[in-house]
Amino acid sequence: MKRRNATIVLVIILIVILMIAKCNCYKKEIMAVRFVNPPILSGDIPFSDYTVDASKGDTIMYSSGTILLFPPNAFVDNKGELIKGKVNIQYREFNNPIDYFLSGIPMGYDSAGVHYTFQSAGMCDIQAFQDGQPVFVNKKNKPEINIATKNTDLAQNLYYLDTVTKQWVNRGKSEIIQLSKSMKPSPAPIQHEKSK
Repeated sequence: MKRRNATIVLVIILIVILMIAKCNCYKKEIMAVRFVNPPILSGDIPFSDYTVDASKGDTIMYSSGTILLFPPNAFVDNKGELIKGKVNIQYREFNNPIDYFLSGIPMGYDSAGVHYTFQSAGMCDIQAFQDGQPVFVNKKNKPEINIATKNTDLAQNLYYLDTVTKQWVNRGKSEIIQLSKSMKPSPAPIQHEKSK
């Protein structure tokens, strides 16, 4: 019996060593590990693509019912100059635990030295580009995201994931607004997979 237990322990140790060796080889192939790291790249939530006229602004209705409001002159370049012309918007949502897992978004946060796990009512990821270069929010004319959710818990707070500091930043209380169900989504966007 002791010999069998020793064999089982040896097999487990070999499996662990092989897993560590495989992980180390995998890590060498990756130049830099991303903070938001999907566990299965092919399962990552795809973005939807839209185009907005930066000077005129626009409203986008996402298929979930989320409303993205872009006022005129909502974007600036890296020098703070107003963007003119067409801006490409990439948007995606995460609405359930499977989405959160597949996205690789870290769901833990610390508050006063205590570690917590988020219970999310929904999350989104939005990016904007012109000619392949990122554009930035004009602080004088900020876009507004009204994310659709079935969770009406008034205790929910709004958070922003700062991928530079690798911390969740509390933005205060959420505001819940009941919208008419007669609103219709924007024309179907082009779906694409996140580039690898």
